[in-house]
Amino acid sequence: MTATIYDKALRPVDKNRRVTQIAVTACDSVYAPMGSEGVGVFHWRIYLLLGPDGDGSASRSVLLDMVPANPPFGTLIIASEDNVDSDGLVKIELPVAPVDGLTVRQVIDLIVSNRMDRYKFDASGSGCLFWLWNVLQQLQNARLVEDGAVAKLQAFHAERTRLEPSRHPVPIRQGEFYYQHVDEPRQDTSTMAATIYDKALRPVDKDRRVTQITVTASLYAPAGSEGVGIFHWRLYLVLGPDRVSTSRAVLLDMVPTNPPFGTLIIASKDNAHSNALIKIELPIASVDGLTVRQVIDLIVSNRMDRYKFDASGSGCLFWIWNVLQQLQNARLVEDGAVAKLQDFHAEQARLQPGKIPLPLRRGEFY
Repeated sequence: MTATIYDKALRPVDKNRRVTQIAVTACDSVYAPMGSEGVGVFHWRIYLLLGPDGDGSASRSVLLDMVPANPPFGTLIIASEDNVDSDGLVKIELPVAPVDGLTVRQVIDLIVSNRMDRYKFDASGSGCLFWLWNVLQQLQNARLVEDGAVAKLQAFHAERTRLEPSRHPVPIRQGEFYYQHVDEPRQDTSTMAATIYDKALRPVDKDRRVTQITVTASLYAPAGSEGVGIFHWRLYLVLGPDRVSTSRAVLLDMVPTNPPFGTLIIASKDNAHSNALIKIELPIASVDGLTVRQVIDLIVSNRMDRYKFDASGSGCLFWIWNVLQQLQNARLVEDGAVAKLQDFHAEQARLQPGKIPLPLRRGEFY
């Protein structure tokens, strides 16, 4: 299952939360398909909206997002969200009513028991709506959602295609499920496709100016932690104002989607920082004129997209540490940036030892 599901951002307490609504959501320009020259189509995902909970969880929804993290093989991202829906400025949503008492665990169990986490995208890396369509069909077959849910989605898609044909390619792009046993896909270390997933990066943002780099850590609960969360670290490239894009930041997030091999998620964000309720942030000053493209090129030229996590699936901060060192060596960030991060990490580990394990967990570059 490690190659097909990435659920480290799912808070364990949320698994037993009650689902009050299922929102089928498609966002503007979440990815630009191959050869599109930046013309974005909608990317589809599911949000499980949660009922009120007295166990202290801040989550308002759980995201189910099938992405081609190791093309053509997909990874199902399951993540607790503090928002009830996507933060995309341009999006469409279709509410689907669940039966009373439906839980997040039931939805995940249905997906896994039907082996719907085992999905391959088409040659262009498309097929998210086809996956979602089939999941909704299984939920309807199991009588876990309203009668006619699939027909409702079909009618919604047809109407949106009529209104915005460029965003909804027809015929619908279809991946395929691989129900029979196959060897789990190994990360292809000879191609960039296996190490970087940048379909959520708006092409226009590559040449945007970076005004600040924010080192951010927010809570996730690792496997076997029984809900005791530790921090997951990532980088936000905060962008200068620009009328050609709504993005306010570009996220750089190294995650073990195919353990131990990592995938660098590069994504445009309409928020300037993480929207997690529990987080810590360290601002790093960038040199004048630094662009997103320069940062990505530095990572790729130093082969820092090729990263393996440790046996526990940890090592995100070690990756950031090394990227920041390369940026400092290239004089693209303030002098002493690495020492600043070291001091910040030491102080936070003193204040929140349960959230920041010591010694520092280290992966390795290959």
